[in-house]
Amino acid sequence: MRVFGWFVALSLGCSTVALGQRPGCTEKQAQHAEEEIGQLRTWDSLYRSFLRYHNCDDGSIAEGYDDVVSLKLLLGNWDTLPRLATLLDSDKHFKSFVFRHISLTALGADDLKKLKAKAVHNCPEGRADLCRDIRLRVVKLERE
Repeated sequence: MRVFGWFVALSLGCSTVALGQRPGCTEKQAQHAEEEIGQLRTWDSLYRSFLRYHNCDDGSIAEGYDDVVSLKLLLGNWDTLPRLATLLDSDKHFKSFVFRHISLTALGADDLKKLKAKAVHNCPEGRADLCRDIRLRVVKLERE
């Protein structure tokens, strides 16, 4: 009986990995995160999603966050960078999350150039540190 219980526990653990979920992410949470990603349009909505589903940040969910951070919010809504800066100042875990999702999964070579140009030439007043960090992240990605 003891071997059977161990087998069941191992099987359940494998099914979680097969779904691309991290430990601590339920199937229901993963489903909600997947559904929500397409609706994220602001840094605040991304932050709320991060607070709810950071434990599901893997596989297709992580790729969705890559698109939201890199393409939709940074490249597509650069003028909202001051709001991002405020959120990053208040939560270092969110900062790690955001910078992890500035990635080659979402950004091609042309996108990297555009993002670096924005960080160098269109940095909002008083946000030089954030622009520098974005530029350094892009440079790192360009080398990969």
